[in-house]
Amino acid sequence: MSWVDELINSPLLIYATAIALIIVVVVMLYGNRKNRQRMKELWAVLVKSIKIYGDKVGHSGGYRRLKISVSTDPKDWKLEKVEFMVILEDRDNAFHYVLKLFRPDYDKLLIQGSFGNKVHGKVKKSELEIISVTDKRTQKRLAKRLSSLSSYNLDVLPEDRFIVRTNNGKLMAQSIKSLSSELADHLIRISIGPDNPHIFTLWRLEEPDLITNMVNFVFSFTNTFVDKS
Repeated sequence: MSWVDELINSPLLIYATAIALIIVVVVMLYGNRKNRQRMKELWAVLVKSIKIYGDKVGHSGGYRRLKISVSTDPKDWKLEKVEFMVILEDRDNAFHYVLKLFRPDYDKLLIQGSFGNKVHGKVKKSELEIISVTDKRTQKRLAKRLSSLSSYNLDVLPEDRFIVRTNNGKLMAQSIKSLSSELADHLIRISIGPDNPHIFTLWRLEEPDLITNMVNFVFSFTNTFVDKS
């Protein structure tokens, strides 16, 4: 009998395999339950936060990723269409916890929207990219776009934590004023550009209470950006 056969038939390997399978199943069941509870908690806060800005026109997704589309009143919000998406960690995947040791992951809130034709015609020449220095993947993907814009310093977004690029520094400085240091700690990316969606923001979600502040900031930021253009 070869050493391979001995290893395959070894009781130790059988026990180790059984234990590994049990761990995978336990993690899957626990993670699934945790994500469902987490989504329910975050979803309730998000729905409440966006009620004052428009009417929900639909939602889609599952227990790890849910999206709400909202129809807004252009008189109140300069965006014609807004989408809110909650994206949860892959908690029911045992390998996720191993990967997380090397590449941090977290729950996220994505808010993106499109300007109507009239507003887009007014603001389409102004561009902005704010990216957390930890988001290497986005930096690499947008290297060409970042190189076409100028660096800009904002006190609330220190350069050791964020890459800030724009072609209209004065407008961006005015628009970003309502960003608190607390929200900046959870910011992953803000982008404004000519392509749809015209505005894109991504946040790290830790405390559900911050959802309302994130939604309110995007509302204030967008309106100031359009009004000052």
